[in-house]
Amino acid sequence: MTDFEVSDGVETIGREAFSGIELKRVVIPDSVKKIDSRAFKDCHTLESVVVGRNVVEIGQRAFFGCTRLTELVFKGKTFDEVRHMEYYPWGILGDDESFYQSKGSFEKVKKIIKCES
Repeated sequence: MTDFEVSDGVETIGREAFSGIELKRVVIPDSVKKIDSRAFKDCHTLESVVVGRNVVEIGQRAFFGCTRLTELVFKGKTFDEVRHMEYYPWGILGDDESFYQSKGSFEKVKKIIKCES
């Protein structure tokens, strides 16, 4: 389990780029504009992600299966801006809206997402 900082200058985190890798904390720089589908899928040890200011797109299931994720921090964004991203929140953490609602997890999702404007 380790911390990882994506290199500055990277603009896209590709599909399944970190899928299944044992990471604890990830910092995504301001140069990144897109986090592709399943980029961090099944990173079971991932607890915290700091998302740079310029990310405007997060693909489906980008953080699906990240069962220990307790903090997803968006720098330079308001909660309203994050809420209006495509796939929020179901596609970011999973894609079954009824599952989240039936287990009362929508409130949990709202607690995970933090904004630093």
